[in-house]
Amino acid sequence: MKEKTKIREKGVEYKHNSFKYLLAVLIIVICIILSFTGYYYFEHEKKITQKDRYNELHAIALLKANQLTQWKNERLSEASFFTDNQPYIQYALNNIHGKHDEDSLLRKSLLHIMTGNRYENIFMLNKNGQVTFSVQPQFNLVDTASVRFSEKVFNSGKIIFRDFYYCNTHKNIRLTIIAPIFENGQVAATMFFLINPDDFLYPLIMEWPAPNHTGETYIIRQRGDSIQYLSPLKFSAVPLLHYFSHILNPGSIAPILFTKHEGIIECTDYRGESVLASISEVQGTPWNIISKIDKKEAFSELNTTLIFLLILLFLAVLLFISFALLFYHYKQRNIYRELFIEKELLYQAREEFKATFYSMGDGVITTTREGNISQINPIAEILTGWIEQEAKGELLENVFCIIDEQSLEKEKEIVKKILKGSEYAVISQQKTLVSKNGSEIPVIFSATPVKDQKGNILGAVIVFSDQREQREKEKALIESEKSYKELIDGMNETVWIIDFNGTLIDTNRTATEMLGYSKEELIEIGLYGIDTSLKKEMIQGLAKTMPVDQIQIFETTHRKKSGETFPVEVYSSLINYHGEKAILSIARDITNRKKAEHRISEERIRLRTLIDNLPDAIYIKDKDGRKLAANAADLKMMNCSSEKEILGKTDIEIYGTAIGENGYNEDMQVINSGKPMLNKENSYIDNDGQKHWRTISKIPLFDEKGIITGLVGFGRDITQRMQMINDLMRAKEKAEESDRLKSAFLANISHEIRTPMNGILGFLELLQEPDLSDEQKEIYLDIMDQSGQRLLETINGIVEISKIESKQIDLNYSYADVSKVMKYHYDFFKQRAAKKGLLLKLNIEPAYEKAQIHTDKNKLDGIITNLLSNAIKYTKEGEIEFGIYSENRSAVFYVKDSGIGIPKNRIASMFERFTQANTSYTRTQEGSGLGLAIVKAYVEALGGKVWVKSEVGKGSTFYFSIPQKNKS
Repeated sequence: MKEKTKIREKGVEYKHNSFKYLLAVLIIVICIILSFTGYYYFEHEKKITQKDRYNELHAIALLKANQLTQWKNERLSEASFFTDNQPYIQYALNNIHGKHDEDSLLRKSLLHIMTGNRYENIFMLNKNGQVTFSVQPQFNLVDTASVRFSEKVFNSGKIIFRDFYYCNTHKNIRLTIIAPIFENGQVAATMFFLINPDDFLYPLIMEWPAPNHTGETYIIRQRGDSIQYLSPLKFSAVPLLHYFSHILNPGSIAPILFTKHEGIIECTDYRGESVLASISEVQGTPWNIISKIDKKEAFSELNTTLIFLLILLFLAVLLFISFALLFYHYKQRNIYRELFIEKELLYQAREEFKATFYSMGDGVITTTREGNISQINPIAEILTGWIEQEAKGELLENVFCIIDEQSLEKEKEIVKKILKGSEYAVISQQKTLVSKNGSEIPVIFSATPVKDQKGNILGAVIVFSDQREQREKEKALIESEKSYKELIDGMNETVWIIDFNGTLIDTNRTATEMLGYSKEELIEIGLYGIDTSLKKEMIQGLAKTMPVDQIQIFETTHRKKSGETFPVEVYSSLINYHGEKAILSIARDITNRKKAEHRISEERIRLRTLIDNLPDAIYIKDKDGRKLAANAADLKMMNCSSEKEILGKTDIEIYGTAIGENGYNEDMQVINSGKPMLNKENSYIDNDGQKHWRTISKIPLFDEKGIITGLVGFGRDITQRMQMINDLMRAKEKAEESDRLKSAFLANISHEIRTPMNGILGFLELLQEPDLSDEQKEIYLDIMDQSGQRLLETINGIVEISKIESKQIDLNYSYADVSKVMKYHYDFFKQRAAKKGLLLKLNIEPAYEKAQIHTDKNKLDGIITNLLSNAIKYTKEGEIEFGIYSENRSAVFYVKDSGIGIPKNRIASMFERFTQANTSYTRTQEGSGLGLAIVKAYVEALGGKVWVKSEVGKGSTFYFSIPQKNKS
């Protein structure tokens, strides 16, 4: 029993020891597993931390590099905008020329872009390096280096970005953008945009997205074999731009930068500390941006992780808490990074919106959903008379007060309907804007609702532009057309334009009336067929010897068609006519001057009779405004029966009303200022109570010493013209309602008339400049002449198409020599084609060399002229061929070119009235679109037909046939 008991005890002890052994092994195994798990987890966390630090540094460096690139591009864009666009160029040029009336407008415009610490100052330098304008008036000194950079811009005509530099004059660090301001293609001044990096750039660079002790960003650039630190350093007190690092410094950033490395590096910084860093190049600059952090701080979290792991071996609960904290910390860091990026994108979008909003050339107003103003740009401030600070919060109708031009009632509901959602948008409505000071300005405006992503209306945007200049141009258009025609054809002298070969090119209506010839007959016989003492060879010799800048005056004798001769005085000079030199001669009939002086008194009576029978009022006043003379039209306008009633009286004494006082004040203004008052319109009520309109011009009179002795006035009753304008406007509105196609035609005609008229009016104003040279005057006159010819062609086209539409085509049949007609056009258009480098060919079938066709020669000339003109206009290179051949008992004419061609979908409508191959407003070729319509009408009137074959890019061939009725 005892032995069995001992054996049992030993078995129990053995089992107990085995359990303890197994338990110890289990504990050891668990400890080993936990140790390896902790080790591998620690290594895993180390790699993640290192990768996160790399990504964080790279993201910060890349983000700030993009911010710097964006910042520079925005500043360059602003500098380019304010030196390339009106009205800012005109403001600047006026300042350069000593006209400071608009300096406040320029300063006010530039102050908008100086907000938000964009610029420290903006100023201008002239060619002498002197400050002529500064947004900050107390700023008046520049350093010598700035003057040198200004000279570079004057020489190159390009914008220069001056990198970081220390200004010894103002004792601070700056960046500068120098932009040119052009006048007539030459740099007239330079505009400096001073940037203080302390205001915006340095804070942007030094900002770090997360709390840290050693994290730092700064920008550097390469200077020789060293790098230069450009922004403040967190751990260095060395003055900016004075800290350099040499390429030979081992382990530093300098040698790595010289290898053009971008991305993550491990090196030592300027303190000699071991750091993790990311290098990114700032595009468009010599800068590189460095984002770095000390390794000790970068990996400090791993030490904390190690401590946590040791504790987690004993505290399982804390294991999960530690993992949760690490995961939360990891997620929070990513969320912060995303928020940081979104913040930067939002800031960038806001800056872009501000630059666009405040730089627009039209007035722009934004409102809240309730109709209160939230923003207003500078152009809107000028037009409404309200500044943005005053306008903010005001109801829209209080600031943007518009009235209907027809009913003259105030408009209130237009924008309210948009805000209520009853209307989607208002597009291009013409209204009258009443500014704060009560002045009325015609405007065209559009209003659009602003909605969120769900379609809810947040407010409205109103865009409007000043239409005063356009209205004035439209108003002057009809009067200008009449004035131009009167200027040329209304001259009392005959006008001749002769080329150097002695061929007469053109003449005026007076010549045909005076000599008894038609214009075609005059051109055919030439000037030497009119002048009894002039030969063709003499004209050629005169052209070779005539001085360029002088007018030759001589007397000769002209012969009328009836055989009667009369003496003339001729003024001749050289001109540029359609790109070729020609002779301009103005011949004045001096028959009366050759008669005896005893007829002077009779001539005075005739002159007085002429003046009294003119429809325009003419009068003369002394320097005190008293009437010295008045013609019958003026007496009628004043309701006076004789001149005695008004002689020696002022307008105040004559009228005794506000009209008289206003007229007297105008007289004194002209006499005191010495400046004429031209074509001023006013109205008056006659004795019958009828309203009349008239235009008045007053011009000062000077004696030989230049002292003003009085004035001469001209008045014209334009009541009928005003009624005609009103009738035309009503007819225009009716025509637009009935035929929208003509609207496009009128737009083209407006362009074709306005463009040459702008040239004429613009250069007429330039001709008034006192210091113009003769050469400049000739250039201006030539441009005016070319514009006039273009305008005349447009007007002739309108006249012809109006005849066609009213079916008033008159045909005058005769036998025409086809060969002679074709050769005439070949000679006429050969030089015009040669100017564009084109070869003009003529192909006449032998059967037509001496054939005569029974047709209307003038209409045939018009057809061929239009087709050849179009061919030359739309052909840039190659050749143009025209000719005639016989087919099916018809004479077939053709004009073939190597021009731009016509799209297939446009060929069918090419001969429709008011249509061109390119009907858009952005077409590159000038023309009214009437030529082919006139061709089609003429051909059909002659019993023929017209057609075209064309391929885009290869050219076109226009054909027309007319019945062949040869002379027997």
